[in-house]
Amino acid sequence: MKKSLGRRVGIVAFTAIAATTFSMAPASAVTDITIRDSNGLGSMTFHDDGDTFTVCNLTGRSAYVIGKIWYKPAIGGDWYVTNHKADAYGGGCAKIVNTDVEIVGNYQMKLYYDGSGREKEIAHSRVFNE
Repeated sequence: MKKSLGRRVGIVAFTAIAATTFSMAPASAVTDITIRDSNGLGSMTFHDDGDTFTVCNLTGRSAYVIGKIWYKPAIGGDWYVTNHKADAYGGGCAKIVNTDVEIVGNYQMKLYYDGSGREKEIAHSRVFNE
């Protein structure tokens, strides 16, 4: 009886560990991802088809909205910015076209507003990869 109980406890513990491990994996970017701040200052979109990013200033102000692509290697290492682009109001949006989002590693978009010479994070995406 003791042996059977110990075996069940081991299976439950393994299941809990496996569930925790799988839940920490980044979500796959099967579709486009868009982030916006709650004040309507800007937006940033990841277009999965072609791995392009669009950064848009949505205000009538000349301040900058800055989109940054953060990356963390799958094994070791810290988060760092792989690319960024700023967009000032004036028609059109800025595009980032030279970042290849891969299946290995973690990516996150962060949107910043620079209205007074100091960047302030205003939105961020979930962690994703291809």
